[in-house]
Amino acid sequence: MKYFIVVAFCMGLKCALSQGVGEWTWMKGDSTYANDYTDMHSYGLKGTYSDSIIVPKIYGSACWSKGHRLYLLGGSTPDLISYVSSSQNTMWKYNIDSNKWCWLKGEEFNDQSYSSFDYWGIQGIGDSITFPIHRENSAYCTDNDGNFWLFGGYIQDDLWKYDVATNIWTWMKGPFNMSHHYGTQGVPDSLNNPPPGQFGQMWTDKQGNLWLYGGVAPS
Repeated sequence: MKYFIVVAFCMGLKCALSQGVGEWTWMKGDSTYANDYTDMHSYGLKGTYSDSIIVPKIYGSACWSKGHRLYLLGGSTPDLISYVSSSQNTMWKYNIDSNKWCWLKGEEFNDQSYSSFDYWGIQGIGDSITFPIHRENSAYCTDNDGNFWLFGGYIQDDLWKYDVATNIWTWMKGPFNMSHHYGTQGVPDSLNNPPPGQFGQMWTDKQGNLWLYGGVAPS
């Protein structure tokens, strides 16, 4: 039986819709809105599935799926008291069969230490320590080889690739300083780089080309 999985983390809620029956099932999380940054969450041990893990309530995460696994990266934690949100860089993996979460990579809730450019590494070379900095509303997709791709976010204009088998992120393209270069329309160039933005759309074609469209520029 096939399922559609919906993750609504502003309420910490995850539901599954059975395609054959057409009925929703509440799978994980609670049904209340986040009130502040101290809202209940539990990370557990990095790299370990656990029933006790409670993912923070977030929105604007990048998400992918592979096999019976769901992946989340980043997003922002709402605060309905101060109306200020805090972007995250944590990566999560969910096992559909066991109904358990795993804290896969990144730092704990609202820990800004990963904002350091030290984690970018060397462009084009993957390493166990390289990892995207905090972001929300990024463009994302999966390529024909099953790799996950991530571009931009609120003020980011960097491109990343994640290898599921090795659990390694690689910084592929994009500067640190929100600069961009359009070049000549229809002509590829190594200097070209899209501007930063959020809510863009990304996909790959049958030939393996990566496409990016639209988005909202930072104000």
